[in-house]
Amino acid sequence: MEKRTEYIDRRPISFLDLLVSRSPMPEKFFWARLAYQLTVIVTQACNMQCTYCYDKSRNEKEIVKSELSSEEIIKIIQEARSVGVRQIKLTGGEVFVKRGIKKILEACQGIALYLCTNGKLLGEWIPFLSRMNFEQLHIHTSLDGLDSHLKYSVNGISHEKLLEKMRMAKEVIKGVHTSVNTVLNKDNIAELSAMYSQLVAADIDKWTVSMPYIVSEIVRNNHPFPAFDDFASASAELLSVHFGVKEGSYAIYGFK
Repeated sequence: MEKRTEYIDRRPISFLDLLVSRSPMPEKFFWARLAYQLTVIVTQACNMQCTYCYDKSRNEKEIVKSELSSEEIIKIIQEARSVGVRQIKLTGGEVFVKRGIKKILEACQGIALYLCTNGKLLGEWIPFLSRMNFEQLHIHTSLDGLDSHLKYSVNGISHEKLLEKMRMAKEVIKGVHTSVNTVLNKDNIAELSAMYSQLVAADIDKWTVSMPYIVSEIVRNNHPFPAFDDFASASAELLSVHFGVKEGSYAIYGFK
């Protein structure tokens, strides 16, 4: 299977790379990361209430009021680009509920953009994203199961609609890379193999499966972790399916 070239392997040397070479540990790790990617939490507001969400303050209105404005975020992006950052990751909360997100996206033109979204509003933004001139665009979302998806993605959209939006993005936006993350629970553990098939059909480039962060929301909502035996059995079945796929098919489940 052909190896995908990561952006960090082919980007030009920047001013921050020089800082990396001259910095002691642990500063070296900080500058090395910043040298190619800047992550910006554009808002803590969200139009969904996922039961496992690690952003415990997503509904605290006063915190949302005090967060950076779109103008301040754009200034940070511009300053980061001026010292050599060529990859921006926008996340939240939900990025598309941020006031001024259109201008923030425009400020990312010409560089690589990693966009995290729950997908609920993605469809209406696909035409706009298709007109932008990003060096590379990566759209990432979360899928919590098939029949069980809406049980955990509260106020979300069905898995069919979510995958249709991601499929549409691949069809409309030239060169876009798509990925999906699934947080394990006792319901979706039995759906993994079926999810694999649907993700391949939706032309998803990468799928990662993870356990949730142990935060207050997990405790408060009594997150139903899968039993270890069920996890082991489902993983074995999924890996068997994955490695049985013929050469040239999509590599997902984080094995890319």
